[in-house]
Amino acid sequence: MIRAEGNVIVLVKNEQNYNPNDIFFRNKDLIVKVMHSKRVLDSDLNPATELTCTYKINLKEKYYCNTPNDYVGQVFPELRKHISIVLMNQVVFIDKIYNPEF
Repeated sequence: MIRAEGNVIVLVKNEQNYNPNDIFFRNKDLIVKVMHSKRVLDSDLNPATELTCTYKINLKEKYYCNTPNDYVGQVFPELRKHISIVLMNQVVFIDKIYNPEF
């Protein structure tokens, strides 16, 4: 299992209040925690919330990836499977793990 950790900015099209350290999303392979939120307008000028979050994601190992750095390009597609509007992501740590617990 490969663990990637980093920062992600997402756009949420509801007007729910998010506070620092709120869990935005969690499942067995991904946890996303809110660091900062701000009210914005989306591209259609509708109210939305931009969340700056930290994440930890577990990626399944692939036969064609030789080092953990080979998985960096797979982080964004995996985030998009669970979060609909990802504006930006940054990987700050990636390595092989033996205990996939958060």
